[in-house]
Amino acid sequence: MRLWLPCLLALLTTAHADIITDVRICLESQAFPQADTQLATYRAQHGVTPEYLEAYSWMGRAYLKNNNLDQANTYARKTEQLATQQLKTRSLDAESHLPTALGAAIEVEAQVLTAKGAPALAVALLKRDLLTYRNSSIRNRLQKNLNLLALVGKPAPPLQLAEYLGPKPVALAQLKGSPVLLFFWAHWCAECKAESPSVGKLLDKYREGYDVVYGRRSSRTGETRFKRFTAWAFYRTMRALVHRDLPADVGDFRLISRECLEALKSMRETHRFLRGMLAWVGFGQVAVDDNPNDLRQDDANVRQAVRFGLLVAVIGVAFLVVAAV
Repeated sequence: MRLWLPCLLALLTTAHADIITDVRICLESQAFPQADTQLATYRAQHGVTPEYLEAYSWMGRAYLKNNNLDQANTYARKTEQLATQQLKTRSLDAESHLPTALGAAIEVEAQVLTAKGAPALAVALLKRDLLTYRNSSIRNRLQKNLNLLALVGKPAPPLQLAEYLGPKPVALAQLKGSPVLLFFWAHWCAECKAESPSVGKLLDKYREGYDVVYGRRSSRTGETRFKRFTAWAFYRTMRALVHRDLPADVGDFRLISRECLEALKSMRETHRFLRGMLAWVGFGQVAVDDNPNDLRQDDANVRQAVRFGLLVAVIGVAFLVVAAV
């Protein structure tokens, strides 16, 4: 598929889409100029809004992912500058887009410093901003990044055992020398905490000797018919195009053996479809069926489903045009 097709889709659906999703569609296809065009068009029409800043922050994140450190730093610093200007007339947590943009910008700046061999400067940057925004929603994000830098190469800190799910865990020191699966989640995410029993099921099946153990949804209750249809069509289409044994109705989260991991690492794909690659390498796989307790369908999911349907239509028209030439 040509890189411009997803961006063409975003341009065709501008009236029904949001700038954040449009920019991310372009960046997923490495179409940086088109993403810049989306941002410039939106800014000319709406000015600098919190939604614009969150979309703009994705430019820095995408350039960092591509290891273009200078461009990543430029977009991150500009995002922080524009966000700081917004804070002169409003609070950071008046809505969700501005803190997301600002937190991402600071995160990218710190990661760029680390990648350039200046982790001490990255730690200083995070400590400074952690002090500045200690009473805001981005405090935990900044602390997470600070921990990632400060704890690298050091023994894992002791677990706080005051709160836990299921049997009381033992101290990490007692597990020295044994393989340990640590499942971390955002403390505010009730859905993440609800997944703890599912992770236990995966681990039990992995211990039976399988190289790949993945979760499979046994029910899509709570989703619209359109969402269920697009999910059904996606997996069946990918089975025809990628691998006939591609598991349906599964996500990317799974347990894999070291041998399977090494096989994945040897593959040279740039745009990785992990589910397809795991089927392709051929290791023994097994599903663990699960039925999520809380499936919510929001407007963003509907927009993504609509985009998928329109993308299929655009590709189909493109093939018809090529065939007619």
